[in-house]
Amino acid sequence: QANIGGNIRLQPPYDTILPPTGIHPGKGKPMLAVCEPYDKEAPTPGNGVMIAFPSETKEEIDALYTRALELGASDDGAAGQRIPDRFYGAYVRDPDGNKLCFFIFG
Repeated sequence: QANIGGNIRLQPPYDTILPPTGIHPGKGKPMLAVCEPYDKEAPTPGNGVMIAFPSETKEEIDALYTRALELGASDDGAAGQRIPDRFYGAYVRDPDGNKLCFFIFG
């Protein structure tokens, strides 16, 4: 769960970013909850927390990274090969500072 600002201003962009990943609500499936914190305190990005989305191809990662930036995310590591032949990923931060990663092993 990512704690998003109280006005839920990011719900449409998240809904727009996620469909290509195949992530849809349902029992036993990954979920992203966009809601107010349970304790009613001010929402803040988790320190050291990253939401990672596995992808099918490097091209999908490139597209997700580009789309996230178009929707207001900031660059936190452009799409690229991180570990030769082992890990390809892209990193962004949403406007509330939550860190997202789109990745594939290989």
